[in-house]
Amino acid sequence: MASRKTQLVLVLIVLIFFGVPAGGKTIPVRAGESIQAAVDKALPGDTVLIACGMYTENVRVTRSGTADAPIIIEGEEGAEIHGYTNWQPKWTPASFGEGIFKAPRPTEPGLLCYNGLYVLKCTKNQKRILAHGSETEQAKTPGGFKHIRSVWAYMDGQLYLRTPDKEDPGAAEVYVAQEGSACIFLDGASNVIVRGLTLRYATYGVLATNCTNVVVEHCTVGPTDHGIRFWQNVHDSKIRYCQVTCPAIFEWVRRGPPETDGTSHNEDIYYINKTAGPQNRRSISLLNSGHNNEIAYNHIHDCYQGIEAKEDRTEDGHLNNQNLNVHHNYIHETAYYALSPNGTDINGRWHHNLLVNNTSSAIRIKPPSAVGPLYIYRNVIRHEGGRVWWASDAQKGPVLMYHNTFYGGWTMIRLASGRSPGVCLIANAFIGPTRAYRHGHFIGRIPPDQIDYNLITNRQMELYDELQAGGYQKHDLVAPLGLDSDRADIVALTADTGPNWKELTAALRVRYPALPAQLPGTEHVKGRADIGAYEDGALDGEHEVGVDPALCGARAYHNRNQTKQEGQVK
Repeated sequence: MASRKTQLVLVLIVLIFFGVPAGGKTIPVRAGESIQAAVDKALPGDTVLIACGMYTENVRVTRSGTADAPIIIEGEEGAEIHGYTNWQPKWTPASFGEGIFKAPRPTEPGLLCYNGLYVLKCTKNQKRILAHGSETEQAKTPGGFKHIRSVWAYMDGQLYLRTPDKEDPGAAEVYVAQEGSACIFLDGASNVIVRGLTLRYATYGVLATNCTNVVVEHCTVGPTDHGIRFWQNVHDSKIRYCQVTCPAIFEWVRRGPPETDGTSHNEDIYYINKTAGPQNRRSISLLNSGHNNEIAYNHIHDCYQGIEAKEDRTEDGHLNNQNLNVHHNYIHETAYYALSPNGTDINGRWHHNLLVNNTSSAIRIKPPSAVGPLYIYRNVIRHEGGRVWWASDAQKGPVLMYHNTFYGGWTMIRLASGRSPGVCLIANAFIGPTRAYRHGHFIGRIPPDQIDYNLITNRQMELYDELQAGGYQKHDLVAPLGLDSDRADIVALTADTGPNWKELTAALRVRYPALPAQLPGTEHVKGRADIGAYEDGALDGEHEVGVDPALCGARAYHNRNQTKQEGQVK
């Protein structure tokens, strides 16, 4: 029999040549126990399984799994992580305004929820806006901020809160979270899967930085300031089948014509964020992140903003967020915009998204774009008023917007000041009684063959004569006036009405040699009609864009046996 010393030597040799054995065990966390303690024990292949219950924690994950044996952080049905800090405020009435109360607090929080609902933060002109604004402030919107039912501010070591119905907040549940807090913070932790959890009451539901191969799936997030963020050097990672929303003390968007106060309500929410709040509360965001990330099949609704990618050049001139793929998301009722690609995207693909009733813009492309290409295709935009698509200044690199379908909207394409020679608007369907384009500064700056082959149902739009005179829209199909924008059979498309993709892509590649011979999303096009988002030139479709909300969020994961479909996360 081998000696004890010999056995130890053999074990050491195995560890040196084959590595430390992976995990593979389940680490249970029960109500009242610490998720952090369980996460700190996890090895590659382990699953931290969180039982039903509410856990008030800010979980920081620093351990990594492997590509073949990721660490899994999974919630059972009813598992929630709340990221707020314990605080017992002593409220007293403020010396100004009715229904305003104050409580001492040594540090400024980043988020406040009142009886579980999100309350807007005010960072400028606090006293005036807490008291419903001065005449100067009120003049900024038709509603005069009267639709902001509750607001809070931090001044001189005191937290001020205007309650929804002027009631004393002493009996209410007031949750505050520190700025930068996260329910789950993936801090350099690669090969980690987070799924099946409900995440509330923090600056972030999930925050990831310096990670590779991270998956956030089937989580329900909100209310939070920012839902899920990949921030700095996150590569080859996915956010999918999540539900991100921000239940608030007010409605983020109210439908209806101006005479029913719909417009003034929406502008109140928009302007208080732009002029008096911290702005830019994104549901899903990639900021200075890495390459080859995917955001897909998410349901985002009733919040300030949808999905944004934003990046800056690194010190060596390198650009982030390359090969980003954003697709099949359903985004509706946002107070600002649904999608915001950054113009510096390299091979970014934003496609097959369904965008409905987003107040300011469905898609806002931020400048500048010196590289590209950025592909935006097969999206469906339905909107009841306001700008539908806002292409901002200085798009120098190729930004190709094709095969999209627009319904309604006051202005379907807004080309800011026209300094956008890289913008291509081709084979889109503009269906509605109002204008397709706005701002004629692009005439003569964008080559005519880059705005063509579109379907337009209203020829009495702004710029129509100017565009025709400038050589634009040579092959546009302009339908008769007075058509019902809700009908799917507005015009009978034939193979002759669609663009000749072979000639078109060849012409674009002369101007942009880096473009592929076949544009993404057009592989199936073989000479037949194909204008707008839906295949075969159809102007309506059921399942080609967006995602079924029943497949998203923590509940969908726990009911997955009843909601399986092809491509769903198992």
